Amino acid sequence: MIGATPLDFSPPVQPDGRSSLDRSRMESERALEKGFARFDWYSLRLDGTPFWLDVALTIQPSWGAGVLHFSGRDITDRKQAEQSLARAEELARVTLQSIGDGVITTDGEGRVTALNPIAEQLTGWPQTEALDRPVGEVFRLVHEDTRRPIDNPLLRSIAEDHTIELPGTAVLLNRDGVEYHVENSAAPIHLPDGTLAGAVIVFRDVTDTRRLADEISHQARHDPLTGLPNRREFEHRLGELLEQARRTDAVHALCYLDLDQFKVVNDGCGHAAGDQLLAELATLLHHQIRRGDLLARLGGDEFGLLLADCPPEKALHIASELLVSIGDFRFRWGERSFTVGASMGLVPVSAGAASAAELLTEADLACYTAKDLGRNRIHLFRHGDADLARRRSEMQWATELRDALDEQRLLLYVQPICALGAVDGPPWYEVLLRLRQRDGRIVLPGAFLPAAERFGLMPLIDGYVVSRAIGHLLACGRAAGARLSVNLSGRSLEDPGVIGMIEDYFTDPGHVSGRLCLELTETTAVAHLGRTREFIHRLRGAGCLFALDDFGTGVSSFAYLKHLPVDYLKLDGSFVRDITREPIDRAMVEAIHRLSTIMGFATIAEFVEDAATLELLQGIGINYGQGFLLGRPAPIESMLAGIPQSALRTA
Repeated sequence: MIGATPLDFSPPVQPDGRSSLDRSRMESERALEKGFARFDWYSLRLDGTPFWLDVALTIQPSWGAGVLHFSGRDITDRKQAEQSLARAEELARVTLQSIGDGVITTDGEGRVTALNPIAEQLTGWPQTEALDRPVGEVFRLVHEDTRRPIDNPLLRSIAEDHTIELPGTAVLLNRDGVEYHVENSAAPIHLPDGTLAGAVIVFRDVTDTRRLADEISHQARHDPLTGLPNRREFEHRLGELLEQARRTDAVHALCYLDLDQFKVVNDGCGHAAGDQLLAELATLLHHQIRRGDLLARLGGDEFGLLLADCPPEKALHIASELLVSIGDFRFRWGERSFTVGASMGLVPVSAGAASAAELLTEADLACYTAKDLGRNRIHLFRHGDADLARRRSEMQWATELRDALDEQRLLLYVQPICALGAVDGPPWYEVLLRLRQRDGRIVLPGAFLPAAERFGLMPLIDGYVVSRAIGHLLACGRAAGARLSVNLSGRSLEDPGVIGMIEDYFTDPGHVSGRLCLELTETTAVAHLGRTREFIHRLRGAGCLFALDDFGTGVSSFAYLKHLPVDYLKLDGSFVRDITREPIDRAMVEAIHRLSTIMGFATIAEFVEDAATLELLQGIGINYGQGFLLGRPAPIESMLAGIPQSALRTA
């Protein structure tokens, strides 16, 4: 446009902050001085939109003088590309400065070209000092266990031309000697034409994460009280030892240790004292064992010991020394001092063992046998050991009983107790127990009650029976009710749950006096004489009846009867079974009956299985009889269905 200057098509201020007038004057003076000037100029189109010019100012002769000649080329696209690249570079720079991972870049020969601040911090190398150094000098890795150098992943990525990732077993050795657990990956950098330009390694400090993971792993595998390995770790190590025995035919040993007097301390002084005793004993035993052996707390007052490369004879010697150390140990709590003992079970760990679980079961059995044989001793497991076989059977029954209780596979049967003379009263049945196995077979109590007694399950079983018997009595009501006799064990007399259940029944408005009879064995009653007498006195007033079961097989002292105000004496079947053939048995039955009559007790004879026995008992005057002749056991539901007692006699 004639008469216009470039300033007329320019904004007042250029992007660098200088005014367009000042900038144009400066560039013009430079061109006049040097004869030429070239620069980028920010201009405006006629419609006001901005654009960039590549301006060239030259001196051109005109009428004998030099004048400035202006020429410009539109470079808007180039400037925009440059600005985009600059923004991308700044973004990359800020990102590298900000991220929590360390980043190192190198050229194609593995020499450092850049480090971000995290990389500087972790390696200990400032970028100014690290530039152009071999990356292996700046970024040094060793294996966390072997401490041997690890091939630098960045150099491998250059050599193999693909991404290399290392697991978290690498340790970065800082320039100042500080160590960091790192996870890292390295990748080659390629130009657009595919040419290798260098490589980049990205790494993260996982030291705290690894430490936390190690702590969690340690806690999962160790007992918090003693610091010893726990059962889970012990079973794992036992499995490893068994595998080793199978590979090498080596023989190891497993020792199962159960403290004998722990309950005295724990119950007498409290759990804090019990915990302290366990901690002190754990320390004592740990210092006694050999290097390479493993001591663990398996739970409660039970410990396990793995003896590597240790045949049975040597294992017995080591266990004996431990037993002596435990016996010599004195635990002090306040002003009190305690001695403790231990029962130990030993089992060889050899290639022939079925499994780690089987070995633990065998060691537990051996320990249980040691405890049963008198405590404070060692029992070595041997296949074919009769005591161990019996105890294994009891343990299996104990497990079966617990499962049967959970799955309600304990069944109530009843057997009639029949009056042998003219006696009025409701139908009377003794409640008997059966166990239905998962295959449907019905098992008599003689098979499983010894295990229940030994493993302290009788209160659970008695509670199960009492609860259901009471439920049947309350369901029958007054009109069609029967009398039920329920057996109670000695331990149940001390169980508040069972006793509370019985007392609650007698406070229920639906109960009928005289319908529940509790049977206690002679041995149980005498062993808990004071408790039994108080219990009988308290419940008789509420309408509960009592029978002394199996009379004649226990202490057989009639003097105790004066202190036990029971209603019935049940003569043990061993006297009744042969009464027609053994004069002594007949004399015993007659004597017991005469004394019972004088003391006001009614008598019940068990094992009435033939007519001759029944006739003889009736002649003596026995009040009640029970046996197959009078009625076989049947499910308790038969009684609820209204089956009369006479029908049960032929069942």
